[in-house]
Amino acid sequence: QGRLKQALPVAERLWQEGARSQVANIVVMGGFVLADDYQAILDRDLEKRQIHPLVDGLLKAWAYMGVGSVDEAIKAFDQVAEEEALRAFATYHKALALASAGNYGAAEALFAADDGQLSRLSRRAAMARIEIQSQLGENEMALA
Repeated sequence: QGRLKQALPVAERLWQEGARSQVANIVVMGGFVLADDYQAILDRDLEKRQIHPLVDGLLKAWAYMGVGSVDEAIKAFDQVAEEEALRAFATYHKALALASAGNYGAAEALFAADDGQLSRLSRRAAMARIEIQSQLGENEMALA
C-alpha cells in the first residue's frame, strides 16, 4: 500500500480541480481498489483520467472481475491483447482471471499455448501455471 492513504486526499483534490495528472489518476485508482469500488473504475472518464493503455485496460478488466462480470472482463483482456506489444501481459492477466473464477482448464490452455511461452514470461507466471496444474490434478505435469 505504500503511502497511498496519505496521497489520496491530494490526488482527490487534483481531480476536483480538474487537473490532468497521471500520478493522481494512479493514486485515485488505488483508492477505489482499497475501497472495493470497482464500479468507480469502470465509470471514470478515460479522456481526463487516462494512465496508460496497458494499465487502463487491465484496470478495466479487473474492475469487471470485481463487480462479478467475468465475461466482460474477458472481453476487456482481449481488447488489451489486440495490441501486439501488450498481448503477452494481457493474456497472462486473462489466465489469472480465469483461474480466479475457477476455470482452471481455460487458464491452463492459455499457459500451454505456443509451447508454454506464457509461463516463461516471469517467475510468477511459472508459479501460477504450476498452481493451476495442481488445481487440475496434474501434479506430475506441475512438477516437470
